[in-house]
Formats: sequence, C-alpha cells, structure tokens
Amino acid sequence: MSGKLKEKKIFLIVYSAIILALMIAGTLILYHVRSVLLEYEARQPETTLSSERISIVRKLMEFDVKANKYNGQVKEIVEYRKKLKNANEIEFAIKTGGYSETGAGYDILADGELVGTVTLESTNPERKLLILTLSTWEVKEVVPVIQLTSYNYTALLPEDFQITVNGYILNDGKKDEETGYLCYELKNFYTEPKIVVCNELGEEEDYSITDNVITCGEYAYSLNLPANYSVSVKGKEIEGVAKEDGLFFEFKSPYKTALISDGFGNTITYKYGDGITLWDYVVSVPSNYTCTSEAFNTEDYITGDDKKLWEYEVISAFSEVPHLRTYTFNKLLAEPKIEVKNNLGKEVEVTYNNGLFEVTAQAGLESVPEEILAQVDPLEIAELWAAVLIRDEDFKKIAAYLVKDSVLYQTAYYYTHSVDVSFISNHETKDIYNESVTNFIAYSDNCFSCDITFTQELYLVRTKEYRYNTTYKRFFYAYLENENRWILADAVNLGQDE
Repeated sequence: MSGKLKEKKIFLIVYSAIILALMIAGTLILYHVRSVLLEYEARQPETTLSSERISIVRKLMEFDVKANKYNGQVKEIVEYRKKLKNANEIEFAIKTGGYSETGAGYDILADGELVGTVTLESTNPERKLLILTLSTWEVKEVVPVIQLTSYNYTALLPEDFQITVNGYILNDGKKDEETGYLCYELKNFYTEPKIVVCNELGEEEDYSITDNVITCGEYAYSLNLPANYSVSVKGKEIEGVAKEDGLFFEFKSPYKTALISDGFGNTITYKYGDGITLWDYVVSVPSNYTCTSEAFNTEDYITGDDKKLWEYEVISAFSEVPHLRTYTFNKLLAEPKIEVKNNLGKEVEVTYNNGLFEVTAQAGLESVPEEILAQVDPLEIAELWAAVLIRDEDFKKIAAYLVKDSVLYQTAYYYTHSVDVSFISNHETKDIYNESVTNFIAYSDNCFSCDITFTQELYLVRTKEYRYNTTYKRFFYAYLENENRWILADAVNLGQDE
C-alpha cells in the first residue's frame, strides 16, 4: 500500500511540475506573442506616417517648379502652400492596392482634399511567428498633387520690334533663316505671362498666337505718289506701278513705317495711315546765279524763258545783263535740297515765303578793281555829272561820256540849256566831301556799276547861305568798243538826293 502511495505521490509531483512548466511556457509564449504583436503594431506604416507628419508636410511646402526666370511667383503654388499652412487636419489614406510587404502608398489629405501622395519603403524585414513580417518603414517619396498649367511660346518678330515678358525686355532673339525675323523662345511659364510687343516706333502692337507661335500682323499699304518718288522699307526698295498721274505703291509690311523719297533730296518716315502733304516751291534768281542740287538736275525744272529785270533795261543796250530765271518744283515732301550761289560764287541763304524765294540783286565788291580804275574813274564821271546838273561844268564835258539822244544825254542837255531850270541858284561850289565808291558789280567784261555818294558844298551868292547837295546813286558804265570809250549808261537813285 505504501509503495502505491509513494508512486502516486511521485506522479503528482511530476505531473504538477509538467503542468507548471507548461504554464510557464504558455505564459512565456503568450508574452512573446504579445511582444511581437505590439512590435508589429508599432512598426505599421501608419505609425511612421504619424511620426513623419511634419516632415512630410514640410516637403510638400517646399515643392516648387523650375520656371522661366521671367515667370515670377506661380499663383497655384502660392495658393497650395497657403492651403497646407491653414489646414485643420492632415490625414493619410491608403491607396487602393497600395500596400505590400515592401512598400505602401498613401494619399495625403488636407481637410479632406487630396494634396499629395507619400510612398513608404520597407527596410530590414523580419519574419516572426511564422506568419508575421515586421519591417522598418521609411519615407521614400513625397509627391504633391497640384494642378499646374505650363505655357510655352515661340515669338517671331521683326528685328526692330521689342518684346517684353512680365516687364522684362527680351534680348536673346536668334535670327530665323526662313522668315528673317528674330525668334524668341518663351519656355516653362507656369503662370500665363503678360506679353507686350512694341513696333519700331515704340508703339504697342497687336499680336496673335497660333499653335503657340506669337506673330504680328501686316499693314497693307496703298500709296499714290508722283512719278519721281520712291518707297523703301528697311532698305528694301518697293516697286511702284506706273499710272497716268505718277506711281502706285501697294505692298504689305509688318512695319508701321516706310521711307518715302521725293527725288528732290527729301526723305520722310511715313507712318501707316497718316496723310502725305505735298508742297510746291518756286525759286527765281538772276541768270548769272547758280542753282544746283546733288539730288537732281535743277535745269530740268527751269520754267519758261528768262524774264527781263527792269533795273538793267537801259544797260541791256550795251551789254549782256542778268535776267530773272525761274525754277518750279512741284509736289515735294519738303523744301528742295538746292544750293544757290550769287554772281560772285558765294552761297545764298534760301528762305521761302509761302513757297516762293526770289532775289534780283547782284552781289558786289567793296571797291572798284584796279584794272578797271586803270581804264576809267567812276567817281570822276559821277561828280562831273552832278556838276553839269548845277551848271558848274559845261555840257560838252559830260557829253563825252554819254550816248547821243539817250535819256542821260537829254537830261544833261536840258539842265544846261533850258531857261526853265529856275531852281538852280547863283552859287559857288566850295568843296566836295564824303566821297564813297562801293558795291562794284560787273555784268560783263565791258559793263559794270557801283554805288557812289558824295556831298557838294554850295555857297548861295544872293542869300549868302550854304547849301549841301548830296548825291547817292548807282551809276552804270559801259565800254563801247567801236568808239573806244567808256560811257555813263545809266544812273539810278538809291536814296533821296539832298
């Protein structure tokens, strides 16, 4: 009996030990499983997302695009960052089919609105409890979800045009061989750029965009101009069509201006749409003047025959004298580019009065040349003439310098022979002073004039008073070859004789 009890006791001890061991083992196993499950939970992707939330949002905030340097701030990105900053809640939602043991993809929601995606990558995976894989999750990629519009253009513009993008002037155009225009590449704009195109005048031009190519339109010119006109655009001559009243120019050009030349040395920059005012000019100068131009042949514009000048009517019987020559220039853009030189070869300033420039005067020398004085003394003859008129000298003396029956001859004869000349008082000539001989004008080799002035001091015998008789005239002299003598051909008052 005692033996059986002893065996039973041993059995109970062993059995209790086994039960205790099993209980301890079960407890350990349960603790291990619990630990593995807790670790598994801690190493879920959501845990990583929660801990990396701030970092993920920061990466979204840092998102930017490589925009054109003229782009400025991208409005959509500014609004996107504002949305993230002001969001009340940032959440992560597993993407459909976005989870595996090696990676996981999540949508990022800001107040329920999709703002990006995040991809996690599994590292150092461990197999535990046969069925569980525990991984360390790291953020592999953060991608913002933002709607951006990209603008890309090519601008083809004439060389003198200017293109401004968002306030910046572009200077990097390259010549397009096909069109001859400058080509500007406008790439990577994420905000629609403000484009301004200005023409050669600096005026803003309308432009069109077709297939992302910016071009300007063309101006349709239609010009009726005189036959000697020409038109060019940027150095290129435009061919005109001959019409009864001149030339007709019809062409298209992107430029708002064209150069118009009138054939008289004038060129204007014509602006499309403006009117063209044409002017008429008349130039009348003595025939011994010259009127020339580097731009055209002035002789082609001489109008009619030369006209006589009244001041030379008397001496024209003894010599060739200047006549008035007229040049007419019609339908000009401005004053003709001409050069007028007087009879001495000196340039004359041309000033128009209502389109007319006229001069009849001859240019003179300050004094009489010595070679003339060697042949004749103009002052001596002039003073002799004045002396004859007051009967200080005999008619025969002055007659030697006059042409018989001429006006001067008859005048001198009248003053010396007529009893009706009662205003010549009995007098004595005391002196002649203030003598001056100027403005020598040669009309030919045998005819000239000069301006002579002098004063005669007369003593009136009856009244015992002095009288001063001043002569101021232009005296004309001519040489008669057939008579071998110089004559006084004419005398014209320059002022009132005293």
